[in-house]
Amino acid sequence: MKYLLKEEKAYRKNWAKAGTIYARELKIHEDGVKAFENYKISELQGYLARISPDQSKASQEQKLLEVLSAEYGGDKFLALHVAQASSLRLETFSLKLALVSKWEKDGVLLNTVWSYICKDVNAPTTEEVKMFSQFYGYAFILSSKRILSFKTTEIIESNLLKIYEDSASNLALDMLIQIRLARRYRISDGFFKEFAKPSDFPLYKFLFDFREYYLKNFRRHFIKRDFIAVLRKIFPDDRSIARTIVNSIRKHRDNKEYTAAFKELELELYAKWENSPKNLRRYDDKLDEMIHQRYEDWRFRVG
Repeated sequence: MKYLLKEEKAYRKNWAKAGTIYARELKIHEDGVKAFENYKISELQGYLARISPDQSKASQEQKLLEVLSAEYGGDKFLALHVAQASSLRLETFSLKLALVSKWEKDGVLLNTVWSYICKDVNAPTTEEVKMFSQFYGYAFILSSKRILSFKTTEIIESNLLKIYEDSASNLALDMLIQIRLARRYRISDGFFKEFAKPSDFPLYKFLFDFREYYLKNFRRHFIKRDFIAVLRKIFPDDRSIARTIVNSIRKHRDNKEYTAAFKELELELYAKWENSPKNLRRYDDKLDEMIHQRYEDWRFRVG
């Protein structure tokens, strides 16, 4: 490489230009996602740290982001490369945080992020949906600021719902539920950092706390609240509600408080069924079979 340490001092006042020149010498743009694999991104990050040693780590990451955004042709293409690299299990976490921080500052909406990842926003591929899942938690940040609305999530929700209905995709279901929760109720932005994947989200705990809040709030005002009706606005169908409840019972048998609450909720759901939902038989995995049997047992007990 051309640059020697003594020459780097001259670039400290113009790190963006220096970073861009260095990135081009590294051929980051030509390498695309491979630049994450062959450590060229790390090399560029180290170079930027050397020419701006007095900057905080967060500031240096923002500088790296700006250089990469310029090199890849904007945030859209950078987000796409970061998502692809993350799908390959390459280290991208700090870049994701930097990107999300920039989007938050710039007022980028969730449907815009969807358009960054999906070539056709109305017909995303399976791979594109997986890549979007790397950034779905941005919804929590928007939720915490009360700027997440159906207008900005409608296209995402409708596509995730279609994917779930067509293939019973757990990934599409998890994202759909969590985006709806974030849209309807204010969720802490800390959830983005804590739960990087949709499947990491502690839905059982959220539902338990959510239900306790509703019961406490409406009992205080002597109002009978149909909690299943609330869940039906969040979950796409009764199958997904039942699976979440029964899974929560199975996985938290040692927690008596959780078990009692979810068993009560399970019975509230069954009381609304004349027959078990048809899609329990349509997909027919072991959990669906278990739910169908539990429902039939309940029907037998209540006569």
